[in-house]
Amino acid sequence: MNGFFRYINLISGIIVIILGLNIIFNFLSLLNYEKRFHLKNKPKGIIGAFLAGGAFGAGWTPCVGPVLAGILLLATSSGSVWRSVMYLIFYSAGLGLPFLLASFFFDAFVRISVKLRTHIPLIRRISGVLLIVIGVLIIRGDYKALNNLTAKWQTKLSGGAPAAESVNYDD
Repeated sequence: MNGFFRYINLISGIIVIILGLNIIFNFLSLLNYEKRFHLKNKPKGIIGAFLAGGAFGAGWTPCVGPVLAGILLLATSSGSVWRSVMYLIFYSAGLGLPFLLASFFFDAFVRISVKLRTHIPLIRRISGVLLIVIGVLIIRGDYKALNNLTAKWQTKLSGGAPAAESVNYDD
């Protein structure tokens, strides 16, 4: 069984590294095709909000996809359902909370986002490097350190309840 998990780690790590490199260098952009269209009579109300949300989600899929794939690969190789759930909860909170805060403080958000726009290349590079580091950790089997760290966070967040033990696939 150990050999099986090592192959899973190798494949998962390589995929995460490729996704990290893509975030930095955007070499998969050749596969992206973007078509923009504008409606003269835009639907309003709930239907308009639904359509705008669907378009927004479809437009963000290439941006969110590689990071979500990395989180899902890390979650599936964590060895614990609860740890996987925690990864996905933190990912979802990290993705959703900025949007909620931006909606509550829209005017300030617009001013800040204009200033932040100049830093997007740096943010992309940092995100890509983090994915590459996670990919290397997965390949080496050292992602257990991340699992232990999240287990400690889980213990603190749950008020001291013991967290699940980390899984060691190398034994």
